Amino acid sequence: MSDEHEHEDEPLSEAEERLLADLGRVVGTEPAPAGLVARAEGLLAYADLERELVELLDSAAAEPAGSRGVPSADSLIFELGSGSVSLELRVRGDAVVGQLLDGRLVAVTLQVIGSEALTAPVDALGRFSLSPAPRGPARLLLDDGTGRPLATDWFVA
Repeated sequence: MSDEHEHEDEPLSEAEERLLADLGRVVGTEPAPAGLVARAEGLLAYADLERELVELLDSAAAEPAGSRGVPSADSLIFELGSGSVSLELRVRGDAVVGQLLDGRLVAVTLQVIGSEALTAPVDALGRFSLSPAPRGPARLLLDDGTGRPLATDWFVA
């Protein structure tokens, strides 16, 4: 309800009365399970998590998190799954290109916050290219054919 009904002695409008009656029919008379309110409040704490992540990664000082080795200004190296997958990644113009250094992958999916995911196959030499790649906070989902994709840390594409 709105803030205009802060005082309990004020009458509700006809529309508010109908809404409360409809909610009562939907919810029923059963009491809420124990701890439901606390769990719901805990979930609401994550509602803006993606927006906060974008703000963190959007800063000019954002470092390529989770990278290994000494990447050049346009290169990231990721190692995942205790070294089971290692790849080098570069952002070139409107494309994200990569080379599998170790491991086996069948496809790579680029997830950029606020954009549609983009998937590309990995060729016999371990190369892949995702184009046109949107800009922004991104991560890769790596498909090794097992049905359980590995995810890289977030980086700025």
